[in-house]
Amino acid sequence: MDYQHAFNFLVDVLEGDSGKPSRWGDVYGISPGYWKLYAKKKGIQASIPSRLDAFHFYKEEFWLPMGCENLPDGLDFCVFQWGVNHGPAEAIKDLQTCIGVTPDGIPGPETFSAARKCDDRKVMLMFLDRQDAWYEEDAKTNPSAPLRGWEGRVTKVKKIVGLI
Repeated sequence: MDYQHAFNFLVDVLEGDSGKPSRWGDVYGISPGYWKLYAKKKGIQASIPSRLDAFHFYKEEFWLPMGCENLPDGLDFCVFQWGVNHGPAEAIKDLQTCIGVTPDGIPGPETFSAARKCDDRKVMLMFLDRQDAWYEEDAKTNPSAPLRGWEGRVTKVKKIVGLI
């Protein structure tokens, strides 16, 4: 999947396409604190990101550092959206666990090679099952966690990548 499509799907999955702050303060899924750090680093004066700002933010902070462009179609999006939600290193560790590579959280040639040789469908299902399991565990210790929304997110991702 190319980045443009991945970004559009991501914004849909995060339910943040309005350009207005969500009830949590996120705009395009970007938390206010994270946006403030990124905007300062880039010299951006806007207090909330535009859609174009969000496009560059996700590409520079997640897509490229995680090496998503080196992953098979579908798996690239699974890793991308989980990296945005759970952190890049943790998403890469989950990928590495699913493809049988030592989980160090660092994307590199060994990870990309193993990912290209894997059964994409099987790995995507395993990967998204890990995401679901994390959500369920978190909800046990955090009663206010939006588990139903998180489960809906995983279902959307499965649809996007053609698993359902």
